[in-house]
Amino acid sequence: MSRSDQGVLFIALAAAGTHISAFIAGLVTNRLPYFMSILNLVCSLVLVLYWIQKQVRITQHIFETREMLVLCLEITVVTVSVYSLASNNWNTWLKVFQYIVSGIHLLVLLAFILFMLTFKMKKLM
Repeated sequence: MSRSDQGVLFIALAAAGTHISAFIAGLVTNRLPYFMSILNLVCSLVLVLYWIQKQVRITQHIFETREMLVLCLEITVVTVSVYSLASNNWNTWLKVFQYIVSGIHLLVLLAFILFMLTFKMKKLM
């Protein structure tokens, strides 16, 4: 495995560890919705900012439906997270939404880690 691939794998493992530790800390302190909102906000902002810098870097823009769907969902997650943190109103639907999105982010991270450990690639990017 190349050095850059090891770096990406380490970042993915750290992000998965952050998800798990935020879940445990939220359960222990009874502030799970607050921690999940912050975690979802950070994850979604990182994904949106990565997409923006990637689009600025390339010359030919091709927007796929899947890409736009994921981007719209992540922007929705950012909006709902900011709303829940700003209003400090923890309705049941907000809690369920934050838990589901956090679980999806964790599952995607774990799938990515499994992919990185299963397949050997010459270069990641």
